[in-house]
Amino acid sequence: NTQTVAALTACGGQATVTFAPFTPSAIGSDTVTVSVPADDVAGNNSKSKPLNETYNLYSYKHPGTTANGGVGLSGATGVFVVKMTTTAAAKISAVNLEFFAAGATTYRLAIYPNSAGAPGLVPLYVDAANRTVAAAGPVTITLPSPVAVGPGSFFVGIQQTNTQNASLSYDNEAPVRTGAFFLATPSPPT
Repeated sequence: NTQTVAALTACGGQATVTFAPFTPSAIGSDTVTVSVPADDVAGNNSKSKPLNETYNLYSYKHPGTTANGGVGLSGATGVFVVKMTTTAAAKISAVNLEFFAAGATTYRLAIYPNSAGAPGLVPLYVDAANRTVAAAGPVTITLPSPVAVGPGSFFVGIQQTNTQNASLSYDNEAPVRTGAFFLATPSPPT
């Protein structure tokens, strides 16, 4: 898919480019590459990222990448969520999280509806009890019953329920995707 940016200001100009949706022709692994025409600095004219096409997995994690750190709050509670979008009604039956480090934090998995492009205040789902982070690495949480979402946007993440840093994993991005990651403090948000 080709998109044209009419103009950028010199030295730091930015534009958000939206590519047309696509339907993968096969399930599996690919690499997505975005490039711009040649300029005076050839080293930044192209960026590639791995992509997995699956039947039922939405993810911000690029396949095969290693977390660069962990995010959480020290001295406060909060909610950390990511924006997901689906073109058809769907049901969430499990959520995959990753923690950078084990710790004394407690958290609850939470799913929020869309409210004018941001997470709504009344969750679609919140765990009934606190969870702990016993070890660094990925964890899959199977929901007690599937949660209906979409079509459209919804938000998935955690409510950090105590004041110990949750160390929810992140991968470095430059630039960070705008409109994708949300934080509210304290928890629950008002």
